[in-house]
Amino acid sequence: MNIIRYNVLIFNQFLILNIHIYYKKEFKKNMNSQNSTRHNSECEDESNLIQNNIDEQLNQNNNNNFKIPSNLKKTFYCVIILSILGIILLIFGIEELLRKNDIKTFICLLILSIIVLIPGLYYLYQFYKAYKEEDEEKRNEILNDIPVMEN
Repeated sequence: MNIIRYNVLIFNQFLILNIHIYYKKEFKKNMNSQNSTRHNSECEDESNLIQNNIDEQLNQNNNNNFKIPSNLKKTFYCVIILSILGIILLIFGIEELLRKNDIKTFICLLILSIIVLIPGLYYLYQFYKAYKEEDEEKRNEILNDIPVMEN
């Protein structure tokens, strides 16, 4: 996920730099040399700001080294399975309702999907909160609230 963020960030900054270079060339064509030198220094300042922004964002992404604790890996996998299973049950229920107009099957699958989705999405959200939290103590508090699945 960090690789995708990094690639998107690099691509966005690349586009911004290309736009600045394009406008810099156009500006040189249209203005006299005195105005052009003043604009060159402004463009250099802007490119330095952009580079500093890239460096800050990369450092911020590198500081968040979240790994799922080994005692919660089984719980995390079960949470993912519960969430996917709940979504699949909901899709099958809607399909039964639309194709066969079978309300009883739809209600049964809807209730099952709700029963499966509630804990799955809740603990998935807890893992997400722990991933986004930068403070170690708060992150550990969030992770301590998640139940541990034992053998």
